Amino acid sequence: MRHAPRREVFASPEFRAVWLADLLSVAGDQIARVGLAVLVYTRTNSAALTALTYALTFLPALFSGPLSTVADRVPRRTFMVTADLTRAVLVASMAVPDIPLPVLSALLLLTQILDPPHAAARNAALRDIFPTHAADPDDTHYRSAESIRTVTSQIAQLAAFPSGGLLAAINPQVALAGNALTFVVSAVLVGLFVRRMPPAATPGTSSYWKAIRDARGTLRHNPRIRAIAAMAALAGLTVVPEGLAIPYASDAGGNPAAAGLLMAADPLGNTLGAAAVPFLSARLQQRIMAPLIAVTGIPLLFVLLRPPLPVAAVLFLLSGACGAYLLMSKTTLTTLTPEPQRAGLIGRIRGRVNVSQGVVIVASGAVAGWIGPVPTIALAGLLCLIAGACVTVMWQRAVRSTSAPPRDSSPSAR
Repeated sequence: MRHAPRREVFASPEFRAVWLADLLSVAGDQIARVGLAVLVYTRTNSAALTALTYALTFLPALFSGPLSTVADRVPRRTFMVTADLTRAVLVASMAVPDIPLPVLSALLLLTQILDPPHAAARNAALRDIFPTHAADPDDTHYRSAESIRTVTSQIAQLAAFPSGGLLAAINPQVALAGNALTFVVSAVLVGLFVRRMPPAATPGTSSYWKAIRDARGTLRHNPRIRAIAAMAALAGLTVVPEGLAIPYASDAGGNPAAAGLLMAADPLGNTLGAAAVPFLSARLQQRIMAPLIAVTGIPLLFVLLRPPLPVAAVLFLLSGACGAYLLMSKTTLTTLTPEPQRAGLIGRIRGRVNVSQGVVIVASGAVAGWIGPVPTIALAGLLCLIAGACVTVMWQRAVRSTSAPPRDSSPSAR
């Protein structure tokens, strides 16, 4: 397989605009998330209300499928710019001093509702920027672009937490205002440098609700897309080590620095895994992405031996690296999905990832309070191993049931 050099991917001004806009938005979101938590806690001194505010960020994932369908029925550039400017206004309103908490929560919910469809439109736009063609049958440019975007976004998230904490400690409103500014810059970049293309789905050919039913039918009747949706639903199990890093370190007698090392190990491993994805052929990615879910759980079983914290950090890192299966499944999904349904299906399956992570984070905290963090992490590893094996069988059967190889169904690929 020929790996597309980064300079070839960055030679596209459209990709540079989408990449930079995404990077700014991700960093701004993370800074604002910390600032919002600090703002709520300082005003209420309630950990429960702070946690509830954070939980609101997961609720919009329940509506991601229907909302993402809109991104297929209007020009994707128009949708992304409109969503960014709307979020800029909402977040700027959240920065108003002494805003009532119910209003703050409502603004947060509205802001988060726009995130899944915007992300789905962005992912679909990357497929438009780097379509499948005869000169690049293995999709090296598209897969490299998606990997670059994923890796840099994860680095931005990791870097934004400490800077967000510092900024929030000074003035939470400043953190929120900074996030609003990143949305404005993102809208300007996309509006200036991304071509305006017609809607992927022609609105006059079917109603909005029929489009939603069609997307649901594709998910139900296409065995490969259904298997990828099952992979997405298991994503929550892979974040258990990160969610329980602090109590795990505390039980092991570690200090806050050790807890921070453990928290960073899993996302760092995921970043390294995502960076390696473009070097693998599309065929190999599709072979290993389901088994990687099972492999993700193997390092977590070794925490039962209660290794030293540096060794535990390595185990978390190895497990996180296998989480790159999500990137592989996402690029495969984008290639399999009919263009008129692309954003809607991407948003629907992205919603499963977010819901899974939210539910499992809450559940693992409850289980850890009952049996302790070490057995809970090992249990998550065992469930990854079992569920990963089941999904591997499901994926292999789906591949065998379809004789035609995966290909992009967009007009540009024909």
